[in-house]
Amino acid sequence: MMNAAIRTGGGIAFGTRAAPKAPCSGEVTVRVRCASINPVDYKLPAFIAGPVAGIDVSGVVESVADDVKHLFSPGDEVFGFSNGSVCELTTADASKLARKPPSLTHREAAALPTAHLTSFQALFVHGALPKRDARGASVLVLGASGGCGLSALALA
Repeated sequence: MMNAAIRTGGGIAFGTRAAPKAPCSGEVTVRVRCASINPVDYKLPAFIAGPVAGIDVSGVVESVADDVKHLFSPGDEVFGFSNGSVCELTTADASKLARKPPSLTHREAAALPTAHLTSFQALFVHGALPKRDARGASVLVLGASGGCGLSALALA
């Protein structure tokens, strides 16, 4: 058993869950060092998002499925997305993780994925801001006090 933040009918409460088994094809098991909660975590019901809260994770790889051993090894520090990240151990799709830069703490890395991806999509996918040579382009970021707004400022 492991500690985890469990989605309840109206919120999130701490409880225990069974630890994940060996990773399936394309997955790695991560010992969570830090995870972050986003508004989506308390808005999505358990039947859609799973019983354990959390999407963003930073931690250390514990085990790796055979088909992704070329990407990660046990001991690698990683960050990215994992459904059910607010727990001691989580499994994650290897394609949704990256090696954590040594310049970032686990806390900083766990705060990045959802906020930065949301900002990236808003600026470059939906906002059509050029990714290269954006000289002369203008960007207005409203509400730049939260994670997405601060990420948008940094990316712009």
